[in-house]
Amino acid sequence: MLRAPVYSARDAASTLRVTWYAMGLDEAEVQRLDALDARGFLERQGVSARFIDVFWASVAMWIMNVPLERCSAGALMRFYREILGHNDYQVGFPGVGLSELYVPQARAAVAAAGGAVLTDAPVRAFIERAGRAAGVALADGRTIEARWCVAALPPQDLAPLLPAAWRAREPALGRLDELAPDPYISVYLWFDRRLTRERYWARLWAPENLGYDFYDLANIRRGWEGRPSVIAANIMYSRRAAGLSDREIVAATVRELAELAPEAPRARLRHARVHRIPMAIVCPYPGTERKRPPARTAVPGLWLAGNWTGTGLPASMESAVRSGWLAAEEILARAGRPASLALALPEPEGLARLARWLRRHGTRGATVRPEA
Repeated sequence: MLRAPVYSARDAASTLRVTWYAMGLDEAEVQRLDALDARGFLERQGVSARFIDVFWASVAMWIMNVPLERCSAGALMRFYREILGHNDYQVGFPGVGLSELYVPQARAAVAAAGGAVLTDAPVRAFIERAGRAAGVALADGRTIEARWCVAALPPQDLAPLLPAAWRAREPALGRLDELAPDPYISVYLWFDRRLTRERYWARLWAPENLGYDFYDLANIRRGWEGRPSVIAANIMYSRRAAGLSDREIVAATVRELAELAPEAPRARLRHARVHRIPMAIVCPYPGTERKRPPARTAVPGLWLAGNWTGTGLPASMESAVRSGWLAAEEILARAGRPASLALALPEPEGLARLARWLRRHGTRGATVRPEA
């Protein structure tokens, strides 16, 4: 932070109180902060406008995928707590596409356990029997009965499948419509030459930005070392680009790419694809953390999984994986075969460990009043 050239040491120092506070944050405080928007919270804590716009607004788009003023202060501070508490984190890049990395192995594991993976088999409704979830009815008329049902759908797709009585019985199920999808636009550009030696880079926040994170897959994918650049770019919270055509989005992405790769506008674009993704994650708006449901529901036989459920992590692939293990733990416990499967959330290290200890023992250090 202090070495970054785009703001002063005084700007960076203005966030130190919030940093110390975040280090000692517990889940109850996360939930209390969830009622506040992140920009307003930071302004009230005396963080400089320059530091908010350069650092915090960028983090909100990179990690939380929403503008800072639309982001839950609790969700943002939870992420900040986790990143401050660990010095050993690493960023990994898969050498193949995720579908190649996971899908064949997942299919093989399901088959080895005696199960089957059905595709092109949309679910029409849950089967309800004596007030419990007893399986699903497929759109083609088939039914699949099951003792345990785990719904791993996005909330906006799950809500229409649930009987009204279930949504009335379980408050979290009745609030699924309040969890807003965060749309993405993912852009892929094939060029006629190598433009970068970077694997990944991110752009600082600016009100006119479209894309924020960029990858050159030619520097990532196994066996692609001799290929020209293949750029992948993401437009998070893509509502601001919803009215643009694919051609306009491609042109804007090339312009933004030129900030790092000045040769991009002069290179020949051999191919381009624009993918509009209705939901990447649930928007972490203020109040959303309180609405993230646990794996267990009040409906017998029904559990929830997905990165949007209450896992203690930001909505992410790690959160999605943890949600699956938590649901499996619940089912095994109900079946009389208790097992510990989900990894515990990591404890902080270094100064963050000290801050957590002081908070737990009644010594706050820097005092932060979220509402002040």
